[in-house]
Amino acid sequence: MTVACDEVIEQKKALRLEMKARRAMMDESARARASWSLCHRIESWLATRPERIIGVYLARPQEMCLDSLIKSLLQSGRTVAAPRVDVERGEMTFWRLENLEEVEIGPWNVRQPLANQKIEEVPLILAPGLAFDRAGGRLGTGGGWYDRVLRDAQTVVGVGFDCQIVPRVPVEAHDYPVQFVG
Repeated sequence: MTVACDEVIEQKKALRLEMKARRAMMDESARARASWSLCHRIESWLATRPERIIGVYLARPQEMCLDSLIKSLLQSGRTVAAPRVDVERGEMTFWRLENLEEVEIGPWNVRQPLANQKIEEVPLILAPGLAFDRAGGRLGTGGGWYDRVLRDAQTVVGVGFDCQIVPRVPVEAHDYPVQFVG
C-alpha cells in the first residue's frame, strides 16, 4: 500500500467518525422533517424520470428514512427494489419489495426485503452514505457493498442530510461516484 493510499484510508476513517457524530446530534424530529422533505423532492423528480424500477434502501435509525417515498412508489405501480446482503458470499443484491411490512432483519440489524423475486437490473438507485460532495464523491460505511452494485446502475442518487454534504470526500479508485446528491 502506498503512502497516498494510506492517507486516503485514514481520511476516510476520520470522516466516517465525524459524519456519524453529526448524524447522532440530529434530534428525531429534525431527522423526520428532513426525511419527509427530501422524499417529496425525490418523488417530484422521479415523476420526470422514465425508469420503472427504482432501487432504494431501508434506512437504519440515523439514516435518511425513505419509507414515505417507498409507499408512494409502490402505490404508483413502479417496481421497488431493496438490497439483501449475503455476508458469507460477500454479495449485495436487489430484491423486489412488495410492501414495508414484509421485511426481515438482515446483517447489522438492517431491514431487507424477503427473498421473493430477485431484480437483476436496477437502472436508478437511491444510495445511502455517510458523506457526499457536490462532485459526486460518496463515503459509505466501509466494505464496498454499494460500490459493487452502483456500477451497474445508469443513475445513482446519493441520499443524506444537509449536514452530510462536505467540500470533498476522499476517494479511492474503487469508490463509485453518484450523479446527483439529494
